[in-house]
Amino acid sequence: MNRIKTGKTLQIPFSKEGIPLEKETYERVYDEGSLHYQYVISSIMKDNYIFEATMQYKGKDKEDKYGTGYKHGPNHYYFIDQNNITYRMFPIDIIDNLSHIDHGKLDGKFTFVKRGYNDYGVKYLGTRDNN
Repeated sequence: MNRIKTGKTLQIPFSKEGIPLEKETYERVYDEGSLHYQYVISSIMKDNYIFEATMQYKGKDKEDKYGTGYKHGPNHYYFIDQNNITYRMFPIDIIDNLSHIDHGKLDGKFTFVKRGYNDYGVKYLGTRDNN
């Protein structure tokens, strides 16, 4: 499947504290003009960017997509950086970069990716520039 590039910068959801989120979050707000409730994005959406980090593998987990207590879908892999922020990495991004993981650590450049309708994580881009 070929993806069409729209020229738009990917927007990434962040919490009010500046922590990247795995999904956009919504808030139910009453609109007095229409006399109805509407859902508005409560997460702060920021333009995607490239960043450098040293991340330690934390573990994996599956999603409980339907709130049933049963975990569906692929595993998600979690890494924690030097600032104690946890990032999710998708299986395809782990498989592509297994050779770069050394004793559970992954050091280099990363960017955010969106997979599916509303799932966000990070992708390893390569080693740091040593200039």
